[in-house]
This record gives sequence, C-alpha cells and structure tokens, in this order.
Amino acid sequence: MTALVTGATGFTGGHMARTLAARGERVRAIVRPRSLDKPAVAALRALGIEVEELPDGARIQGGSFSGGMIDSRGDHRVAMAFAVGAARAAGPVRILDTANVATSFPGFVSQAAAVGLAIKAERGD
Repeated sequence: MTALVTGATGFTGGHMARTLAARGERVRAIVRPRSLDKPAVAALRALGIEVEELPDGARIQGGSFSGGMIDSRGDHRVAMAFAVGAARAAGPVRILDTANVATSFPGFVSQAAAVGLAIKAERGD
C-alpha cells in the first residue's frame, strides 16, 4: 500500500509519515517545494531513512530510525518532530540548534516528559 501524506514536514504530517514508514508502508509525501532543502530531509537521512527528492515532493522508504545526530538548523518543527520520533529510534538521537523550541512551544520538554518521552535539554542547545 502507498499512503499519501500532506504536510509531511510539519509536526502532524511528519509523525504520520514516520509511523507509516516504520510499519513498512510506502509513503508519498506532499510538501512545499521550499521544504525539500530543509533540515527535515537531512535529518531523515541522518537517522537512516532513505529519501528520494522528487520535483513535486519526496519519496520516503519505510524503515526504523537509527540513533544519530541531526541539526535542526533553527527549525522548531524539525526539532520537536524528531524529538518525538526519537522515542522509537534504535539508539540515542541528539538534536542540535533547538533554542527556538522555547519560543514556539515553551513547555515542550516538560510536556514531552509528562507523557513519557525521555528528552533531555542541555545547556547551549
């Protein structure tokens, strides 16, 4: 089965795309063209997910996140989405450049911890 996910670089769409891909489903993502060069694609690749960029979106091959390090490059959406996705990763995931999360969602770390996610905010991130 192939699933079509709109807004795959956003929080909800990104979660859906990762969940479907982890189940082994083929995912066809609709994203804004400018999003293709965003940190989300680099982050997926850094965590072992195969991404083929297409003129109208991206094809994401299903799989599981490995551990690794990603750079959100100041994109709060990437930082938060991958912090949640890291809960299912095979190893630890370190996310760089996350200070912007405090601006867009000041209680993110404490609320994530309240639902059982093991997120640790380090000074300087």
